[in-house]
Amino acid sequence: NSFMNYPLIQMTVGKFAAIDSLFNNAIKNTIDLPQISLNKPVPSESKGASVDKGLTPAQNLAALHNKLKQLLQNEPNMNFDAPPIENFSVANRCDTNAQQRYVDDENKWREKFMEYESNLFRTYATINQTIQIAEMEKTTIDYDSTNLNADLDKAYSRYFSRLDEKIKQLINRYGKNVFMQNTVIRTVVGHERTKQLLGRNDNINLLEEAIQLMEGPEFENYINEQIVKKNWDVILDIPFMQGRTRAAQLHGLNDELVDRLYKLTDRLLKLNRFALTVDIDFNVQIADDGKVELKANGTIQTKHKVYVCLAPIACKWTLRQTEVDAANGNVASYIPMQVTGGIRSVKDEKGNWEDSPYSGSKDMLMYFPVFRIDFSDNSKQDTATLAPLTYQSLDAQSVSTSYTSDLLGYLNSVFVVSEKTGANEKKAEDMGKEMMSKFSVLTTMSNSATTLGKLKDRYLLMQQKQEAEKGIADLIATAKAIVLFNAQNNSSTLIDDKVDTKHKDEMIEVLKGIIKLKVVHDPIQD
Repeated sequence: NSFMNYPLIQMTVGKFAAIDSLFNNAIKNTIDLPQISLNKPVPSESKGASVDKGLTPAQNLAALHNKLKQLLQNEPNMNFDAPPIENFSVANRCDTNAQQRYVDDENKWREKFMEYESNLFRTYATINQTIQIAEMEKTTIDYDSTNLNADLDKAYSRYFSRLDEKIKQLINRYGKNVFMQNTVIRTVVGHERTKQLLGRNDNINLLEEAIQLMEGPEFENYINEQIVKKNWDVILDIPFMQGRTRAAQLHGLNDELVDRLYKLTDRLLKLNRFALTVDIDFNVQIADDGKVELKANGTIQTKHKVYVCLAPIACKWTLRQTEVDAANGNVASYIPMQVTGGIRSVKDEKGNWEDSPYSGSKDMLMYFPVFRIDFSDNSKQDTATLAPLTYQSLDAQSVSTSYTSDLLGYLNSVFVVSEKTGANEKKAEDMGKEMMSKFSVLTTMSNSATTLGKLKDRYLLMQQKQEAEKGIADLIATAKAIVLFNAQNNSSTLIDDKVDTKHKDEMIEVLKGIIKLKVVHDPIQD
């Protein structure tokens, strides 16, 4: 069934790309410097080294030196704000706007964190560039450079010493906070990379200290806490876990940590198993000219536990069967049900009620419900859509004197009527032909060279097949029922809700039509 995990795999690939981008930005091979021309100075206020058009080289250099002195004489304190908080959850990761806001917030935070130091360095770099260009162009700058070299040396030294100190404080304050740790590490990596590019040799190397933060127990402790809380929206975000492993590998951390993260991911996969049960309890009566002539009731329930797992679909969740061969749509489409009891009562010629206990086939099938779950928005109810049942197999039986296969008609009256079967038979036939045509084309086109491409092809093929089967079932069915519920994150009982579809039409009245769904955590045991 691995191809059914294609959405998770694709999300993981996307997570890797985002991590690689942030990491590559931290270890880039260039340093942004202001643009300088002795003849036409270029204003660059954003780069921290503003110059004015029309100044002579000497005047320009004097203005820059004056700015450098002002910066050195007016050092701010080393206070800084906390890094932005990273939100761990499927709902947040699927929200592209939220993801972009986090990236933007981190960039803005880092700019503010290094604002003074960056301004100091760019002014220092601009002065050096100006002097170097003058030497290359053999331009004489008539400027009294007394103390300039001393100020340049001081600015260069203060740039690194201040950042070293601030980053030490950053590591100590926020390095063990799992929601800020990635920003801290990327900031340290970027600072140490700048040192390498500038040939800065000192005995201060914060990189090892920062990267060791990832080896600490904080992240794994956080995940274990979420496991205890049963925070499914976090612990079942497998791409997020794989992203953590990817980051550890990029930072060159030891195999022991990577192995621990793989084992933790495997544990989370085993936790993703729930037991689904469905119970139906109905009581209907049929009237003729306003007089009740027949009563029938029955109880139907799942034959055994149906194991399901939470699977992401778009930015929400659905439930998917686990113990089936996903390549065989017929097996995956239905869940076994059984009739556990029922009585049909019919009036005899004297007007007395005659009771007939149910004696027909007990084995029935229900099309697997379609679940839509959103843990992020409690204001909207989650849904499960159920279609009417059918017998697994049905022997020819008389329904005139015993309560047997006629149960199916009474049972399906419980489901809220949607469309009539007759008008849709032709549509169902046409859809079936179209479905077979599409599958034959898709099968011949499924020749991707990559493993990911092959997984995608098989997944899309199965999705289209299941959607087509469901569409045909909806057209043929006379009814369907929707159970509204609020999926419970942070609970062992994911779903425990019911709907009563009691209603009345011209001949039949559903006095009770209770459909109950229950989904309880039932993890795989080692």
